[in-house]
Amino acid sequence: MKTLRMIGLLALAFLVVGCKAPPGKIVFNDRMARNNKQLAKLGFDFRMAVAQVQAKSGEVPAVRAKLAEIEPVVSRIKEVYTDALSPINSTPGEAMLTAYQEFVDSQDKIVGKMRQITTALEANRAANVAPLIADIGKLEGKSFEKIEKAQRAYAEEHFYRLVEKYAAP
Repeated sequence: MKTLRMIGLLALAFLVVGCKAPPGKIVFNDRMARNNKQLAKLGFDFRMAVAQVQAKSGEVPAVRAKLAEIEPVVSRIKEVYTDALSPINSTPGEAMLTAYQEFVDSQDKIVGKMRQITTALEANRAANVAPLIADIGKLEGKSFEKIEKAQRAYAEEHFYRLVEKYAAP
């Protein structure tokens, strides 16, 4: 009875103070996977819009529209993971959270590069786009390596099997 009362008081404290309970181990991983899938699709769509403009078969407003879709998603993900918690009793969970926060920060920088690409296309300076796309690749590669390593450690610790396939959306 005493234990039940303590659990009730703890639950009440979470409600009153507004603290978040840490996510479960599966939920923690799945949220990141859903975010990554959404970011991959939006990034692919942006890149295809840029390629169409470069090939003279697309319009710059389409690129601006794709950028407008990406910006709020990255902002929302960044806001969520700024003060996120890792699962309880998960040694690699904290490392994965830190790596994901760095990944999200890099996504924010990538959005800045996307803005520069859009501006260059609007000013008919398509030659300036290739170096910016290369910069995006470098930013993505560095942060993705860290999150991939952390995810492997997390999966190993919790006996998850990673699916090793990625296809453009």
